[in-house]
Amino acid sequence: ATLRINETFTATPDAPVEFSIDRVSENGQGSASRSALWILDETELNYILFADVRGEGGWRYNRKIGEDGDVPTGGGNNMAAFDGATFDDGGFHEMKMIANGETVQLILDGEVGAEVKFPFSNVVFHFGSYARANNDTADTLWDNIQVKTVPPRKTVLFQDDFSADSID
Repeated sequence: ATLRINETFTATPDAPVEFSIDRVSENGQGSASRSALWILDETELNYILFADVRGEGGWRYNRKIGEDGDVPTGGGNNMAAFDGATFDDGGFHEMKMIANGETVQLILDGEVGAEVKFPFSNVVFHFGSYARANNDTADTLWDNIQVKTVPPRKTVLFQDDFSADSID
């Protein structure tokens, strides 16, 4: 099952868009299941899928943007930063994507696992739970979904006399 957020968001380097959700648990049965976030361009033909692929290798992503390096289906690309028992437990994890119209950061529990090329400004988001085969099940519990524009960061430079100048 996939749930779609109806609104289209505009992601730019000056105003990135952040999509976050708490994956409370994943309890699929059978050969494999996924709990996943999607970012798609407004045509929904190009995408990045960020998923916990239970039974097929842990936290991975698939990308389809019509360029070399795309892995649109199957097991996808492993994110080594998320290998191991801390992340491969089927339990509570905050999943997040931050898009800036050029790339998307894939973040789990505050740690960036990958930054993936995604050159689209107008984007939509989906999330869902998926079973691999006919007799498999996927049972994901979600909470705290949020989509927001991330304010641009302001850098403050301190001089020797402790006065401050800001740079945008």
